[in-house]
This record gives sequence, C-alpha cells and structure tokens, in this order.
Amino acid sequence: MRRYLRPHYLFVFGGIALGLSIGIFVIDFEPAFVGWIFGGGIGLSGGAYLAAITSGEPLAGSASDQRRANWTLDELYGSEDTATPSPTSEGNGNGNRPS
Repeated sequence: MRRYLRPHYLFVFGGIALGLSIGIFVIDFEPAFVGWIFGGGIGLSGGAYLAAITSGEPLAGSASDQRRANWTLDELYGSEDTATPSPTSEGNGNGNRPS
C-alpha cells in the first residue's frame, strides 16, 4: 500500500507555518515561546478545520453511510394513529424499519 500526501494536508502545514509566524512576529508574550505555542496551536486547528471542509472528512469520529435510527417525529412523540404500532406494522418493534 502506497502512502501519499493528500493535497488538502497543505492547509494543515500552511496553518502551522502561518500560526508560528504570527506567534513569533505579532503576538507579544513573555516568555516568547508561549506566543509560539499559542500561534502554532491556532494555526494547526485552523488548518485542520479547512482541510476537513475541503476534503469532506470529519474532524472527529467517523462518517457512516447508514442512518442509526429510522424513526419519525410522530413515532417519537406519539400521535393518535401511530402511538401504538400494530403487530402487522413493518419493522422489528424497535422503530427500525428494514431497508
């Protein structure tokens, strides 16, 4: 399996470089390395956010193609006609309908 650098990772590296340069030249902290850390952290998080937006990958967790629950608001809050499902209704009794 070949590993390669994805183009949207350039946002992350660019964000780190921009954040470090802002931390070095713009932010005035005493001691100076605190500004570098804050600038690098802000740049890293901003670059990761842009990379996630452009690539469609989630920042945390995982994207799934399946829905976790197939229910409607009427089934959740109960209305007169769907509050008690009949035994002949479609589904497995937990509100999940087969696809």
